[in-house]
Amino acid sequence: MTDTSVVLSSQDYAHYDLRVVEGNVVIYAAKIASDREKISITRLKPKTKYTYTLKHQDVETGASGSFETFPPEGQRASFSISVGSCSMVARDLPPLEVETYDRIATHNTSLFIQMGDMHYSDVDEDDIHQISANYDYSLSHPDAKKLFSTQATAYMWDDHDFGPNNADSTSPSMRASRYAYMRSVPHYPLVAATNFSNPDEPKSIDFEQNSQCLTNPEANSYYDCLGNTTDSNQWTGAGVGVYQAFTIGKVRVVMPDLRSESIISGQLMSSKQMRWLLDEIKNASRYSMMVLVSSVAYTGEEEEGGDAWAGHPAERVMVANAVAEHKVDNLLLVAGDAHMLAMDDGRNTDYNTVGGKAGIPVVQAAPLANIGSCKGGPYSHGPFGYRFAVNNHFATLKIVDEGIRPACVRVQGWSVAEQDPLLDVEMCVPFVKKGKPGLGSCNIQLVKPDELSVFICFGLFFIVDHLWILLARGKSRRERCVWLSAIWLALFIQGVVSFFYYKYARMKIYVYIVFNASLFFIIFCSLATMQVYRALKTLPPVRKSMAVPSDASASLGSPKGEDAPLADPSSRSS
Repeated sequence: MTDTSVVLSSQDYAHYDLRVVEGNVVIYAAKIASDREKISITRLKPKTKYTYTLKHQDVETGASGSFETFPPEGQRASFSISVGSCSMVARDLPPLEVETYDRIATHNTSLFIQMGDMHYSDVDEDDIHQISANYDYSLSHPDAKKLFSTQATAYMWDDHDFGPNNADSTSPSMRASRYAYMRSVPHYPLVAATNFSNPDEPKSIDFEQNSQCLTNPEANSYYDCLGNTTDSNQWTGAGVGVYQAFTIGKVRVVMPDLRSESIISGQLMSSKQMRWLLDEIKNASRYSMMVLVSSVAYTGEEEEGGDAWAGHPAERVMVANAVAEHKVDNLLLVAGDAHMLAMDDGRNTDYNTVGGKAGIPVVQAAPLANIGSCKGGPYSHGPFGYRFAVNNHFATLKIVDEGIRPACVRVQGWSVAEQDPLLDVEMCVPFVKKGKPGLGSCNIQLVKPDELSVFICFGLFFIVDHLWILLARGKSRRERCVWLSAIWLALFIQGVVSFFYYKYARMKIYVYIVFNASLFFIIFCSLATMQVYRALKTLPPVRKSMAVPSDASASLGSPKGEDAPLADPSSRSS
């Protein structure tokens, strides 16, 4: 998508009629030639909404969508972007509901940036069919279709949708992944059209124009387009990345490829891509704002062999030094891979070694649907997430760039489970600051409150139920019913509080734990008190006694405890 053009990608719509409409005017009509085709439409109007429909043999299919072109390039304009990554879907995985896509669609942003791990196929072989099938599955996922058919999308892969976990340029899936990306994903012009045996030597073959690459799905046919070689050694770390950049109004979006040219314990990108990235940073002052898209975490302690920026500290320093040397003050970085929501305002992101300011704001926005994890840090805001639960997160960037004032951006981090944003920070250029290098780590909560509620509820029931069995022995039926009812009432109260805690999130987690512990303590003490009371009640009564003189003992006591009769006075001797 640009201000005057769009590329639509279709799967399984061969011989369908595509019609694009502005209002009631048809501005484009054509027949889709094959099941996998990218249709380029040009000469559109900036910031204009268009709709499209598909017909088959003049019959409406119900398949439709819409898009809105970007504001005019080079002119200041306000718009919004949504970002996210890590959707745990794949053909060979159990179906997973990804509610996040529907929630993103409600924000009606101008662009959705998918920062990697669109699917988790983890293909570790050179199989174009398997990788393409997973793209098809992801793009046609029931929860994703609405978003992808109504909003422009920019996509950069990460490890799981490029190859296996922590994949780099040595992955067997390298060539097939790049080919599948070219065939299935609309994208902006790629910088790396190079000779693969010599990454620094330009090559005349253009992937965009090579019809054999894009139309022939037969196995191995794509090797003819990729340097006429099947020698994987010539691909290791070579300049074959899908890095790209584009402009919306006066906001530059830069998307480096941190997978297909990386080498674990070697490099994060090729030297050619690094030169391109540093040039983009150098020219940041030409734009109102620059958004740098990173598929991996930027901050964190140096980690030898790591696949993020922390595993390649020298390259991170190069980026930071470029920011400081060229006095860039309008650069914002958004990142995926770490399954959490977090942000640092620049106080923990300054890795420059030349002096100056290089503390760029960093936004971590993931996962769209996955178990939580925490990487990098520390962060000035967050992190938010749950380690042993499925999280549904994304972030929005609301950019205001009008008039003579500096551009501003409002960063909001969202969870599908909450109505209000977990993260809400507004800042204006200049927002790059003097900070310190973030060399720490981060932590997120273990489980969601509702799941913690279930654990505690079952735990309480198990403990209290067994206590009741032990303590209720010998009790009357009435007593057992009363105390069993009390136990269930206490658990019901606990469940109600859990519900309101989860729905409204008004209670801090430690208060919630204290409440449940207190409830258990009350139940336990009540049962213990009842048992003590019952034990005391069954003791024999204590007899009362009085002291008497020894010479009167004969006249006291009777077999039945009655008083002895008085002696007859006449029987006394004188």
